[in-house]
Amino acid sequence: MADNSNYTKKIYVLLFFLSVVASLFVAKLLSAFLLPVIFSIFLAFVFLPIIVKITQKTKLNWTVTSILIVIIFIALCSFIFYFLYISASTFAKEYPKYDQKFKDVLERFSESLHLNFNENLSFGQNIWEMFNISSYVQDAAITLSSGIITFIKSFFLVLIFLALILIEAKHFKNKINLLAQRKNKTQVLVISKRIAEEVVRYISIKFFISLATGTFVFVGLKIIGLDFAILWAFLAFILNFIPTFGSLFSVLITSAFALMQLFPSWDKIIFVLVYMTAVNCTIGNLLEPKIVGSNLGISTFIVVLGLTLFGWIWGFVGMIVAVPILVIIKIICENIPLLHPIALFLSDEEDKTLANLSTLD
Repeated sequence: MADNSNYTKKIYVLLFFLSVVASLFVAKLLSAFLLPVIFSIFLAFVFLPIIVKITQKTKLNWTVTSILIVIIFIALCSFIFYFLYISASTFAKEYPKYDQKFKDVLERFSESLHLNFNENLSFGQNIWEMFNISSYVQDAAITLSSGIITFIKSFFLVLIFLALILIEAKHFKNKINLLAQRKNKTQVLVISKRIAEEVVRYISIKFFISLATGTFVFVGLKIIGLDFAILWAFLAFILNFIPTFGSLFSVLITSAFALMQLFPSWDKIIFVLVYMTAVNCTIGNLLEPKIVGSNLGISTFIVVLGLTLFGWIWGFVGMIVAVPILVIIKIICENIPLLHPIALFLSDEEDKTLANLSTLD
């Protein structure tokens, strides 16, 4: 009997592994549909505690409160989009004053690299002629336009799904009670509660870490006198949701603009590069993985691995939702005896995870 039991366990583990692999491929294939759904679910996790508090204190109708929250979210997103539009428009208007500096920098580099530089042409025209980038520009324009259209469609889908989830959320507990068997009802409710708490905690941590990064970037760049400091701070805030690569991209873009604007003041240019690197490395690459890991009980290695995997599957949004998905997987594994080894593998605090396993078996 013991041999049969061990054999059955191995079969279950193998089936679980195969189902995970198959799920990942399906997730990549159906990304256009799944991304808006998953993103709206995680947004709902953030807004649900707010709706509960508002309805309890003000006695407002749940549906009305949910719609108001979605409207406020739309207004906030509209403000951000408008801010980005204004920043881009301002940069476009003031570009001529940067063009000569850009040309000076390009001339220095072209002399060092023995490239043909025409002082009668603008910076953009020289780049076009030097590197023959017409095909790349056309491909980038097509990719950008299709990406914007996809983003707009996905954004509207997220708003629709978010509104529906928030309105229906008040019935979720009753539905769980009806669907779960009586002996499993308490366990299912415990899992649901823990998932909600841990996801909200992670999103809160991520938001404030990103906000701290953006704030430090803004203060440092404002002191050194770099133009559009608030734009680079916002960029650092957004890109901080992509670990390592996002920080690197933020440093490179901001430093490149500092080179163009502040040239030939090498002390200021080096300050921007060192300061941006220090802020992003300290907060994004050292503190963040440790804080996120220790608060969620997930190994730092697993966090990085999950971010890489879901980034490959879903790109930028995949990196945003990777850790919440890992949290959900860990909580579910802690509550299913057959999957306890996976919960221990994901954990960075074995004693705490073992305590959870023992209380829920």
